[in-house]
Amino acid sequence: MNRGIYSTAIGMIGAQRALDVTANNLANASTSGFKRDGLIFQDTLQREMYANGGTGAKVGVLGSGAQAVEEYSVQELGVISSTNNNFDMAINAPVGMFAVKVSDTQTSYTRDGALALDDQRRLVTKTGYPVLDKDGAEITIPSGPMHVEANGEIIVDGKPVAQVGVWVPNSGAKFMKEGENLFSISGGTARALDESPIAPASLEGSNVNAVESMLDMIKIGRLFELSQKSIQQQDDLMQRLISSLSEQ
Repeated sequence: MNRGIYSTAIGMIGAQRALDVTANNLANASTSGFKRDGLIFQDTLQREMYANGGTGAKVGVLGSGAQAVEEYSVQELGVISSTNNNFDMAINAPVGMFAVKVSDTQTSYTRDGALALDDQRRLVTKTGYPVLDKDGAEITIPSGPMHVEANGEIIVDGKPVAQVGVWVPNSGAKFMKEGENLFSISGGTARALDESPIAPASLEGSNVNAVESMLDMIKIGRLFELSQKSIQQQDDLMQRLISSLSEQ
């Protein structure tokens, strides 16, 4: 095995994954409540050595490039902007999610507070999933003048009718992305806060910095170009070495 070409190829695979993550971030720069993703890289040798409690196969003493080992979401608060729409809600804290009923057996979570009423007067996301209150029940809003308080209480005709739940992971659990701007809970359960930190009639923007993401795309493109040249140079060197040996 040509270690140089192998290490360079490993780096290019990691760069491709970084490119995919950055492109997805850019594509969602205007998605309400979207949280940008990042990657954790680890040296391939260390990953092999410490896999399965340190019983991984011995792979020698030299490193073999860096691998992308984990994707994570950056839970920074996006810019909150007023919309003057009483059904729009932004979570006014960096941690916490709305709970939504995806099916009778599945609850997912989202930061997207662009909400509306369906034909049953249930509070739903723009994809039609019912939003849950702090007790995990669907929210039905009767007709009448309506507004939302900063603690998540929904007021209709001057009376509270429900409180939107803002959910956080319990100890040992965390939110994991599952697509469609939704998260699932992994490694445990989630609980609703007693007081839901809501910015009424507002939406939280994506926390993607489009300029930084574009610069990252350029950097990754340059890395690909340099890696391709490196592989070509190593291949040329190998060809010259083989030719010189054959002439002896």
